[in-house]
Amino acid sequence: MILDDKLRGSLEVERTMDATLAERIGRREQIEALKQLKYRYCAAVDANYDAAAIASMFAEDGVWDRGDLGYISGRDAIYQGFLEPNATVKWMTDGVTNPIIEITGDRARCQWYMWLPKITNDGTSRSFQGGTHVDQCRRLDGQWLFEHMQVKLRKLP
Repeated sequence: MILDDKLRGSLEVERTMDATLAERIGRREQIEALKQLKYRYCAAVDANYDAAAIASMFAEDGVWDRGDLGYISGRDAIYQGFLEPNATVKWMTDGVTNPIIEITGDRARCQWYMWLPKITNDGTSRSFQGGTHVDQCRRLDGQWLFEHMQVKLRKLP
């Protein structure tokens, strides 16, 4: 009888540890999915502003907020807003680092440092900007999407 109780207790501890491990792995998978969402966004912007790809990463009521460059609300409007590539830019590459990702259920807040080197079409201007992205994301049907993306760029002196 004592052995049975010990065995049952051992199995309960093992089940609890497995559940905790499964939860921890699930959380890491969600963090990785959010990182991949951001990396795909950067790749789409660098691909001459791939409007269809960019818009597909936003919720139907998503918002792209770039302050000085505008505030676009709704997936269709985001698509339209990215249709015309930036005619003044010859080359640029977006980079994001140091993510701080907080997940609560089907919502997440992601903060990133970003850097953006670019060269104008005429080659007369080269700039390196830094700043932050703050994303509010929502998981819909198992897929993470941007709900609100705020981009704050700062030109370096």
